[in-house]
Amino acid sequence: MDIITPILSGVKNIFHDKIASDDREPTFVVHVDYLNTSFGLMLVPSFEFWKQMTTVAVMQFIFFLLLSVIVYKFIILRRKSPIAFITAVFVVIPACLYYPVAVITFFGIRNKMVRFCTMLMPIASLFRCSEASFGFSYPGSEASLTNYMIYYSSLVEVIFHSDNKTPVRPSWNSVTPQLKKILASYFCCAAVMSFLQHFDGWIMHTEVEVNTMDHKLTDIFSVEHFVNIFWLTLFFSLLITTFGGLISMLSVCVHNIDVINAMNNVLATKSPSDFWGKRWNMVVHGCLKRGVFKPFRSIFPTEIALMATFVASALFHEWIILVVCMILDDDTDVNGICGISDINTCYVPHSYGKNLLFFSYQGVLILVEFSLVKLNFDFLNRLHSATPQVVIALLVITAGCPPGHWFFGDYVKSDLFNHAQLGFPFIKVLD
Repeated sequence: MDIITPILSGVKNIFHDKIASDDREPTFVVHVDYLNTSFGLMLVPSFEFWKQMTTVAVMQFIFFLLLSVIVYKFIILRRKSPIAFITAVFVVIPACLYYPVAVITFFGIRNKMVRFCTMLMPIASLFRCSEASFGFSYPGSEASLTNYMIYYSSLVEVIFHSDNKTPVRPSWNSVTPQLKKILASYFCCAAVMSFLQHFDGWIMHTEVEVNTMDHKLTDIFSVEHFVNIFWLTLFFSLLITTFGGLISMLSVCVHNIDVINAMNNVLATKSPSDFWGKRWNMVVHGCLKRGVFKPFRSIFPTEIALMATFVASALFHEWIILVVCMILDDDTDVNGICGISDINTCYVPHSYGKNLLFFSYQGVLILVEFSLVKLNFDFLNRLHSATPQVVIALLVITAGCPPGHWFFGDYVKSDLFNHAQLGFPFIKVLD
């Protein structure tokens, strides 16, 4: 009896609503006489949005839980053998690359934030396959098949005891701070999104489109450009904290295991290496560190390993943009022209390779930091010690801002943030 077909049909019905625009009705309408404007308070997030997000998370969990068995049996237990190489190159890597394309195409997913989250586990699995191949897996994960299945199917890194390699069980003391952090970032995101509707994602006006390569030096070093990139950095950190935190709670509930923070406070950063190594997106950091940096550092100097890591980061971010902005057959007419109903489903990046330039710049910034540390200038050490922490953080983030449009531009123009707002309370200007 065929049970797969009705299951797939049922799941496909979940994605019937394309949720490519926010058509929610306001819960309340408030008129402000002073502004002569009415505001619609949409206090209830879109149920369809979170239903699709949950379905995507569950599908990824099941698929990569099964894939973890293959990685453990045929790569970890047979490391450096021909069968391990064949499994990695011809089974696991193609499965990770094809998974999001197949899911988005088969189920007809249009919401770009849902598409973005469909990419998360495949990216983590790619680098976890690499770390398994080279012997740099997460501490405690290879102690048993069960441990590895828990680790591999969890997006956010789980925690094992250092002595007996058993899972660290969550407690209210460990979970409560994370829940408070997720809740705070969730409502901060809602407030920022409500504010952003007035600016089309770009607070200060600039003469050059954010998603192009047409910026001159005067453009990227203008005050307007720095302000735009700075707030986008903070906003993106809130999104990662929210969605990464919610996904981490899935591991806590399903596996009954404690997890690390998906994002740490970027305003506590002390240097470019501290920003990328201890603050920004700890999920990606761990994957890149063990899947790229350590294998390269075992053969090449640290500087080469560092740049290889940032190049790898650039490549998978290019892949994200490619898949998130993928145009499906149903989006085009008989002549192959896109834009039948909703223009934001037809966005195509102005050019590719921008992430490579952005992350290469960040890598060079860290190499400059390392060089200054080696020179050990006394006045720089004293200046660093005397400068308030918040000022240091602002300077570090600002130093990485000039090429920020290469990273954020396509996310802004593709309506990713507008698609994400469906999952949040929202205050909409009505007139």
